[in-house]
Amino acid sequence: MRRPRTIRPYVISICLVLLAMHIWLGERNRTLVVASDGAEYLQMARNLLLTGEFTYDGDHPVVGKPPGFPAIVAAYLSIVGSVDGFQYVQLLLLFGAYGLTALLAEQIIGPLWGLALLATLVVIDPLRELTYGLFAEPLFMLFTVAGVYALLRALRSGRVLWPIAAGILFGASTYVRPVNLFWPLVVIVGIYITRRKRLRTGLIVLLLHAAVVAPWLVRNSFAAGRCTPMVANWGPLYIVTDEPLYRIHRREGVVGVSQTEEFQRLIVDEFQFNPVPSERLRRAAMSNIRNDPAGYIGRCLGQAAFAWTYIPGTRGHLSSAPALFALGRIMMGLLGLLVLFGVRAAWRSRDHRTATVMLIGYALYTGVILLPVITEARYLLTPYLLLAVLAMTGIRSLIRRPDRGTRAGDQGALIEKQQAREAE
Repeated sequence: MRRPRTIRPYVISICLVLLAMHIWLGERNRTLVVASDGAEYLQMARNLLLTGEFTYDGDHPVVGKPPGFPAIVAAYLSIVGSVDGFQYVQLLLLFGAYGLTALLAEQIIGPLWGLALLATLVVIDPLRELTYGLFAEPLFMLFTVAGVYALLRALRSGRVLWPIAAGILFGASTYVRPVNLFWPLVVIVGIYITRRKRLRTGLIVLLLHAAVVAPWLVRNSFAAGRCTPMVANWGPLYIVTDEPLYRIHRREGVVGVSQTEEFQRLIVDEFQFNPVPSERLRRAAMSNIRNDPAGYIGRCLGQAAFAWTYIPGTRGHLSSAPALFALGRIMMGLLGLLVLFGVRAAWRSRDHRTATVMLIGYALYTGVILLPVITEARYLLTPYLLLAVLAMTGIRSLIRRPDRGTRAGDQGALIEKQQAREAE
């Protein structure tokens, strides 16, 4: 008979204290601000309550925005009547993502280090700014990290409920942000590399993910008259295909680009609740790619390097804050070194190789998916959160002797394997 896993009282107490601190730090002197993406989400949520359909005007179906986050906002509106206090929902979603990240760390380096990571994320929190607007990232991070956790539990225990949960969670995350649309394919590759006997788990994840995503893709195809993926707009792609705008973006960010006459001309009505992605921006982007394909590829690579050395939550652009710009790159370089140390330490344990591949694989997958577009820092928050597990593993490997680097995590894995055999 499988023995239930017990949670020590001090762990619960520490988590409650960290949750209280997280909410206290998050609510101080800040109110919810609804603008840009948040305004569109709010409009969709209101019309969802009025008409039962995802629209901006109550008539034309929206295919350019995924529906997951507006559905959450609509549920909140139905209870409260307004979005006042929604920042507390965002704070809870964000803390849930932090807690699951700590559980991932606990699987690799033990419970105390998992708590240390949770405390670090709460105290030194670069993501709390997201809770002051109607941004979908906290919900997306929660679904994605929960899916990764369920996947790794499935690969360890062999119980069928875990891959089912992972597939549903990855599918749900795609309804919040479409970046995870092809992620289960990478999952199968990672399982094949590290645990070929568990390919059935990957196939279950893929099939459940496809089953969850398919209804929205079919709905979009009928609504738009053609196959339309869950994309927000063509603006990011157009910026990286146009060299002058790309240079402005590198210096001044999105604000600088939005003030140019050329961009303003092309985005007329784009952010006035346009139900479908802008055709003008799409045609302009495709024309730029055809005229200068080599330059476009070079800018994609430069943008990737720029985005992955940017501190989430800062506004350190080269022209407006050169010192912060340089400091950000130094700090992100140090984070990269810690991740490398963590990969080396985790890879030494055979039981942690799959987790290592999945955590690194998600960052690589996100980088490839977002390579062709202008990537904002918030688009990379989820891979950074998963990489934080490896960074903490790297810190532990530097503190403790190499031969003891993964003993606590290995012991937990052995216990879980024994419990799985007893359950079978």
